[in-house]
Amino acid sequence: MLDCRFGIHPVAGRMPGQLNVLLAEAGVPYDVVFEMDEINADFNDTDVTLVIGANDTVNSAAVDDPNSVIAGMPVLEVSFSQGAYTSMPMSKIREGSAAASA
Repeated sequence: MLDCRFGIHPVAGRMPGQLNVLLAEAGVPYDVVFEMDEINADFNDTDVTLVIGANDTVNSAAVDDPNSVIAGMPVLEVSFSQGAYTSMPMSKIREGSAAASA
């Protein structure tokens, strides 16, 4: 069974809620759209994550590297899923992840 859900970073889009509106206009049901704090715990049990858009919102360097320019920024923890595929190359992926660039 395929369980497709959408996770949205708090600063995604040009204004708060923009991606929620775009997904609604595309016909995506509200019950499969989650904010970052609602979905982060689920990545450990996720087989595949597809990231579309700004990779800084999923970059584990924000958590792992105190010298990173994005250190301390909250991120969608996609590196914990079995496979994380991005629309652009990621600058860093957490060790041990089966991540690749698409």
